[in-house]
Order: sequence, then C-alpha cells, then structure tokens
Amino acid sequence: VQLGASEEKVAKAVEVSSQVGAGPFPSRSGYSIVCLSYAWLSKDHPDPDLFHLKRLVKDIRGRWWARGDRADKVVVFWDLMSLFQKPRDETQNELFKEALNDLEILY
Repeated sequence: VQLGASEEKVAKAVEVSSQVGAGPFPSRSGYSIVCLSYAWLSKDHPDPDLFHLKRLVKDIRGRWWARGDRADKVVVFWDLMSLFQKPRDETQNELFKEALNDLEILY
C-alpha cells in the first residue's frame, strides 16, 4: 500500500513536524490536529492484513483536513506510529508511560 506522497511532500512534513514539536502546542500555532487510533486486529499486530491502512489510504483524501492548501497546516497524531510499541527498552517504556498520561490533551 502506498500513500502516494511525493518526496517533496515528505520532506515538507518532516520539516513541519520538527517546527511544531519545538514550538507551541500545534493548535496554538495555526495547525489543526487530527488523531488516528483504532483497536488492534490481533494481539501481535494492529493491522496484519492491512485492512485499516487500505481504508485510510482510500478515504483520507476526502477529508476536509487533507484537501487543498489546508492540508499543509495539519498535524496527524497516529498513536501506532507516534508511541513506542513493544518490545520497548527501559527508556522507551518510560517515554511511552509519560505519553499515555498526556493523551487526553490530544483526545
């Protein structure tokens, strides 16, 4: 499954994420925040047959936040990719617990 983002868009996203992470909370800096989460489909893997990813790729371009110029001012928090998953070392586990305590800020 390919999301279809150009190298230029990926580079821009990396640049924006570093700016947003270093500055004020994203919604205070003119960015919209979109949170993505879903129940895992198996104990060992959240999406073993890419069911959710295929739906996401098909559906994402129709969302208001993914269209036109607005798409450049959106930060997506996808819990699976934004939080350390198992196996975690001690440092990662502490960061994971810290992040869990602050998730209500996003949700």
